[in-house]
Amino acid sequence: MTRPLVAATTPLLRRGVTHHARPPRMPVQHSPHVPPKPRQSAGTSTPNPACEVSTTSSSKLGSSGLTFHNSPPPTAPSYTTGRKPDLLRWIGGEGVQLTGEEAAPLRRAPRAHAPIEWSTEIVTQMKAMRAEGKSRAQIAKALSIPAEQQHVIPRVAPASKAQLADKAEALARQADKWSPARKLSRAVRERRKLFW
Repeated sequence: MTRPLVAATTPLLRRGVTHHARPPRMPVQHSPHVPPKPRQSAGTSTPNPACEVSTTSSSKLGSSGLTFHNSPPPTAPSYTTGRKPDLLRWIGGEGVQLTGEEAAPLRRAPRAHAPIEWSTEIVTQMKAMRAEGKSRAQIAKALSIPAEQQHVIPRVAPASKAQLADKAEALARQADKWSPARKLSRAVRERRKLFW
């Protein structure tokens, strides 16, 4: 049995896809001696006042035959354009049109921390419970302290050195059970704190 002959007019199918890379687009670098004209204001037909006055100036440098060209940007304050940045105009007392960002509300309103005042009896009970070895959560639960005031308990009744040592030892035992990936991530976090 022989294979059927492929007709010459049948297009050949290739497994690979030929791809011709496009040449890179080179940015057009404008000469500082011939600055491009600024475009008109977007959405209006009013031309930009900077187009009316040319900011390019040149002067001969003595007998060397060289020419010094100076072309500052149109927004820079100069004696040729007479335009000043909005910041300098605002400092000088002129009215500047706001962009709207100045009156934008904060993403999160700051919380108002009211002064916490505890009686002497409650403070004495906190210190006694702390001496017994109770944690901050246990003290807050026993004395019915709200959650927004529990962060002040360590300031009033700080833990002893023995309690802090026991807590550090418990944390070290817990860290020994971590996986290598978690140990590495914690080490990276501590290392990153040095450069923040």
